[in-house]
Amino acid sequence: MKLTCPSCGALTSLEAAANDKAARQVSALFGRLPPEVARALPEYLALFRPQKQGLRWTRVVAVLDELVPMVIDGFVRQGRRRKPTAVVWQEALMAVANRDLVRPLKNHNYLIEVLAGITDKAEGKWEQDRDQAHRSQKKAPARPVADLVSDLTVELDAAKYRAEVTGASAEALEAELKQIREAHHE
Repeated sequence: MKLTCPSCGALTSLEAAANDKAARQVSALFGRLPPEVARALPEYLALFRPQKQGLRWTRVVAVLDELVPMVIDGFVRQGRRRKPTAVVWQEALMAVANRDLVRPLKNHNYLIEVLAGITDKAEGKWEQDRDQAHRSQKKAPARPVADLVSDLTVELDAAKYRAEVTGASAEALEAELKQIREAHHE
């Protein structure tokens, strides 16, 4: 069965992709992502393709190894800590992919700037709405979804950071994370 890449037009067979270790890793990494993010990712990945050749599976694995943890459970740091929702990630990926950028991209710095801009804009609108509601003595609007971070998320992030800094074992980290989750469900 022949497959055609929608981004670059390259032809490959399904069998070849299934037999390639890096291609299987890419598939597994895509499977960990929320559907909104996975749908927007191919166009973004095309920005990492060198000008005169195709994008290798191993390069896609390297790019996704950096990006997937940020999307799933990592905070994005740009001025301050944020944990964007899947819809915000999708919006940022599409915004970056639709820009005329010099290829190949080397890192995710521009994407992180775009994410920061989207969350800053959402928070700015929320602040305006909140102030307007206060002046008219109405109920304040809820904080923007793009910028919500729960206490549980902050505690889990702090535990992961402590484990990274102290070099704690994976088992010790999992035990601490389980204890934090249980404390929040009581």
